[in-house]
Amino acid sequence: MDNRPVPKTIFTTDIFEFDVPNIDQHEQYFAPYIDNLEERKKVRTDFYENHEYDLPQDLHDFIVDKVGSIVGRVAVKIHSYWLQDYKQKQLHGIHTHGDTLYAGVYYLRFKGHGGHLIFQNPNSVQWMTRSGPFEHYYQPERGKMVLFNGWLPHRVDEITETVDERSLLAFN
Repeated sequence: MDNRPVPKTIFTTDIFEFDVPNIDQHEQYFAPYIDNLEERKKVRTDFYENHEYDLPQDLHDFIVDKVGSIVGRVAVKIHSYWLQDYKQKQLHGIHTHGDTLYAGVYYLRFKGHGGHLIFQNPNSVQWMTRSGPFEHYYQPERGKMVLFNGWLPHRVDEITETVDERSLLAFN
């Protein structure tokens, strides 16, 4: 029996969504680091080059297992991870994760509605001919993890008053 996860297909690629066990413990573990981001930087983003935290073993194993189930059990390595905490009026412009096979986000804190993770259709022919969907909006939810191809263009909506809290762990 095939135990591979069932993807949600958008455009020409798949994204995967998982409920992560132990969200309360993970949020508690990362809380001091998230809360300290504003004190250390003007932007509330802590990049992997300067983090003081490790991934909890259960979370590391969960990510490796889920990506492995998608790619067929090849060796999977998490090569970078970082925390992000968004405040009112903040956004994240369109970008990709370059040569990363899979990128992911794990919503440690989320209250409200909005602050979408927006995937952009990478097929320029559909853009030029207006023959297909242009964007897919993903509504964040506390305890959810989203995995997607690193080359898939994506961005984050501007945070408005409809979002009280939006903190996440991102990884490649």
